Amino acid sequence: MGKLLIGDKLAKAQAERVKKAELAFQQGTLFIDQLDDDIAVIRSDRNTYTVTDSFCSCPDFYYRSVDGITCKHIHFLRLALAELKKEVA
Repeated sequence: MGKLLIGDKLAKAQAERVKKAELAFQQGTLFIDQLDDDIAVIRSDRNTYTVTDSFCSCPDFYYRSVDGITCKHIHFLRLALAELKKEVA
């Protein structure tokens, strides 16, 4: 079996973050403390981050965004905003 290509590794890393965000959304382990004009303050039991659709103050985003990977907090915000839009409609 050959090595994973760089693109495959990136796709796998991104999929892992989406899965973590979905799990956090289902289990209620991340919370939106504040939401103003699509800028959110997202909190877990240990950390708090400022999050938008394309930025997060977490270390994962800081180190991985250069590879085009977004963190679980961004995906969580997207899920929460989509759910909020469904509830309002």
